Amino acid sequence: MSSATGTIGGRVAIVGTGSRAEMFVRGIVERPASAVVAICEPNSIRAQYYNDLLASLGAPTVPVYQPDDFQKMLREKEVEVILVTCIDALHDVYIVPALEAR
Repeated sequence: MSSATGTIGGRVAIVGTGSRAEMFVRGIVERPASAVVAICEPNSIRAQYYNDLLASLGAPTVPVYQPDDFQKMLREKEVEVILVTCIDALHDVYIVPALEAR
């Protein structure tokens, strides 16, 4: 929930850009209260695919951060929501620090 607007949505960072992220990105772009503001992904080809997807949906492209820069991304992009779509075994690596950062 976006604290600024009181609506569901907010500034979203995509963590991991495998195939399951695509349906979520499309949904985020369609929500007026939401915006993808960053991608956290070690694979530059996958990250570029998702920036191309954002552009094709009429959304702005966003900066790409490496996993080691996850905390930096949260701060710099004022992330309100993380969408974790990396491999399941790594979910806690991102979810726990994001919760602690709030």
